[in-house]
Amino acid sequence: MGSYMLQNQVFQNWLKNKTNHILSKADREIISTEEMIILTLQAQSDHFTFMEKEFRDEFRKIDKRFEAVDKRFEAVDKKFDQFEQKIDYRFKQVDEKFAQLQKILMWGFGLVISCVLINFFKP
Repeated sequence: MGSYMLQNQVFQNWLKNKTNHILSKADREIISTEEMIILTLQAQSDHFTFMEKEFRDEFRKIDKRFEAVDKRFEAVDKKFDQFEQKIDYRFKQVDEKFAQLQKILMWGFGLVISCVLINFFKP
């Protein structure tokens, strides 16, 4: 990657020097097709540099937006966790009430059976 960057910088320096040289003589002489190609290449290079900066800025903005969305999702996730804990607590309470009701019904059923048996075997 480092050699690519160095080669790119060498090319950019060469292109800039050539462009400056062509533009300095543009008022006095006719520019050749090869020189027009170099000027076009410089214009495209400048445009790419500008667009790269714009794209990077936009990507940073998008990244910040995603971070904000992530924070919102984390907050919603926490609310769901709290809601789930509340539901679990309520189900635990209901289970305890059913256990108590089961004990009461078993004792009540036992009491009713005892009364029936006592009355049945009573002389």
